[in-house]
Amino acid sequence: MASHAFKTLFLTLVTSLGFSACSLLPSQTVYPLTTLQQVQNIDAEPKAQANSATLSQYKDRCRIQFTGYFHGGESTETWEFQQQTLKRAFSESYQYDLSSPIQAATQKPRVNADSRSVTVFDIHQPEIKNNFAKLQSHFSPSALAQCQSKA
Repeated sequence: MASHAFKTLFLTLVTSLGFSACSLLPSQTVYPLTTLQQVQNIDAEPKAQANSATLSQYKDRCRIQFTGYFHGGESTETWEFQQQTLKRAFSESYQYDLSSPIQAATQKPRVNADSRSVTVFDIHQPEIKNNFAKLQSHFSPSALAQCQSKA
C-alpha cells in the first residue's frame, strides 16, 4: 500500500515538474519575413533572360534577393543589410537538369542540386559595395525607408 502511494506521489511530482519546466522555458519568438517590394527584369549584371529582385524585412534586417534566369541555369544573390550597412552577401547558382520536363509553375526545367555552387562576396570590396548600391537603387525610397527603422 505504501509502495502504491509512493508511486502515485512520485508520478504526480514528475508530471508537475514537467509542466513547470515547459512553462518556465523562454518562448521563441518567430519573426516573419515581410516582402516590401518586388521588381522584375531590372538592368543588372550579369545579363539574363529574365530576373527578379525582392526586398524583404526580417526582424531588424533587410534582405534583397536577386535571381537571374539563364539558358542553362539560374543564380540567386542574397544581400543582407541593417540600416545602410551591408552585413553579408553571397550567390548560389544551379544548372538546369535539361533531362527533366518543363515545370508548369515555373516554365523551366528542374535545377540539378548536384550542380550547386556558392560564392561568398567580400563585402568590404568597393566593387561589391557599388553593386549593392546599384541593386538598392531599383527599389522605391519608401520601401527602403522601412529598412532604416529598427524593428
